[in-house]
Amino acid sequence: MQRLSTIILALLLSIGAMAQSGTVSMGFCNGQMADEGDIQLNGKGWVSCATKLPSSALDAYKGNSISSIRAALLNRINIDTLKVWIRTELDGDNIAEGYITRSSTPSVSKGWNEVELTEPYEITENAGDIYIGYSFHQRANVVAVSIVGEPVAGTSYLKMGDAQWQDISNKGVISMEAIITGSSLPKQDLGLLSATISPWPQSGVNALKVNAAIHNYGIEAVNGFTIKCTTGETVCRTHIDTPIGPTSSTSCSFVIDPGIYTDSQASWSIEIESIDNGTDENSTNNMVEAVCTYLKNVLIEEFTTEKCSNCPRVAGYLHTAMNSSNDYSDRVFAVCHHAGYYTDEFTLPCDEEMLWLFNNGSSCYAPAMMINRQPYHETGNSSGSKTAVYLPQSPDDITSYINTEMELTANAVVGITYEFNTDSTAVTANVTCLKNDNLICAMPHLTVYLTEDEVKSLFQEGYEGQYYQQHVIRGYNSTWGEPVVWDGNSFTYSYTFDIDKEWKKNNMKIVAALANYNPDDATDCSVENSAAIDLIKKETTGINTAEDNGCNEPAEYFNLSGQRIANPQHGIFIVKYKNGHTNKILK
Repeated sequence: MQRLSTIILALLLSIGAMAQSGTVSMGFCNGQMADEGDIQLNGKGWVSCATKLPSSALDAYKGNSISSIRAALLNRINIDTLKVWIRTELDGDNIAEGYITRSSTPSVSKGWNEVELTEPYEITENAGDIYIGYSFHQRANVVAVSIVGEPVAGTSYLKMGDAQWQDISNKGVISMEAIITGSSLPKQDLGLLSATISPWPQSGVNALKVNAAIHNYGIEAVNGFTIKCTTGETVCRTHIDTPIGPTSSTSCSFVIDPGIYTDSQASWSIEIESIDNGTDENSTNNMVEAVCTYLKNVLIEEFTTEKCSNCPRVAGYLHTAMNSSNDYSDRVFAVCHHAGYYTDEFTLPCDEEMLWLFNNGSSCYAPAMMINRQPYHETGNSSGSKTAVYLPQSPDDITSYINTEMELTANAVVGITYEFNTDSTAVTANVTCLKNDNLICAMPHLTVYLTEDEVKSLFQEGYEGQYYQQHVIRGYNSTWGEPVVWDGNSFTYSYTFDIDKEWKKNNMKIVAALANYNPDDATDCSVENSAAIDLIKKETTGINTAEDNGCNEPAEYFNLSGQRIANPQHGIFIVKYKNGHTNKILK
């Protein structure tokens, strides 16, 4: 009986060893490939993509090797060579490589291509970060790069022709995987890729929303897991029921309430504390420091003119949408570009230059609208290109996009203060932008507008009676804004507007938007964040502050996202005094 038990034990041990032998794929795309893409190099040349695999992830596979790389191509037409490689630097030498051509066996094909490395890459302990990549040579234009899934910061890179490498992690993850073979693959190993944390006042004055990206490095599924969030002596735990398949990634979001106010100066560690159906074999990748993110405000830009008979209807949609929720009052702002269907008395040069964002040649129209300049829509032309501009069909149509944007978090925040000159014939806007280390914005620009509401229109097509224009641009610094040069993680900028004596200051706002501006791509100009402040009412939005607090007592406190908080004991916050003035305080 004892001998039989020994044989059974040996067999079980053998099965366990077998379960940890074989082949796994490692990447962030979960084996997914996009249906379509929009990345394209014009003419002949090389296009290269890379996925960064951090040392903390590779350590789970030490003692094994990368034998090949899988790359998904949306098309193979005009591609004659596909190379795969491993590097320690994006522009470094290949430390492992392989290639296929149109005429080789196997040959370049549409879909997944698995290319064997000439020499396997051995994964050693503490080997450091590596980049797995592919490069294809095209004889003419082709859309082949596949981007899928949720963004994972610092993972995805693109090089087009002779251009520099650019981080495209904000677009998603590249459809590419390393194939790892060996006899010591982990059964269960859950790791955190990244985490962000941001204020979430919808759930309470101290509530915080955590977004975490998680990868299962093991060859067995994980049924669920517990996450621990810690700052100082404060600990919050959350159980996640989401199963994660072998060698797959997922993202999760949850809200915690630590019961105390914390701001961007607080350091939060996010940790996978346990998994439901086993033991995590590698704890070195279980913890990350959360990056503080900010509430994302929404900038709506409307194309409208007095000659457009349908514009009053859509302006009504916008008015109804912006007033449909109290949550929008200090987080949703609008400016109107009087262009798209002829011009009128309110048209400024920036309005007509903004028509480029239609991304449809010379074709444009009004009424039309953009939400944070996000390219959510199709142009409808034969190229199938995207555009940020669309025609809303109802107020609910607008609020759906507003809510989508507000559910996101931002990696930068914008704040405004202002001061009049001595006779109030000019106002200087002082804008401060703060960012975190996750911001991906290759060409950041800051646009500052001065707008006026309730402006009497001479004549408005499609409307009977006296019509009043809203969100009229009275001044702006430049069409695409001031180029942002970060000083560490901050940027400050001032611009002075002249104020016509006919303009009504109590109907005026300063609106500031931090956006990317890519002059070669109208779909790469999204707004990262924005803020607005009334010229007279002095209410806090974004990180708005006033120049002077007088001698009155504090009445209310706000965090950097403009949300009301209890009296904070430390950090950067806004104090609003009983005289209506505000000031930014550092404790």
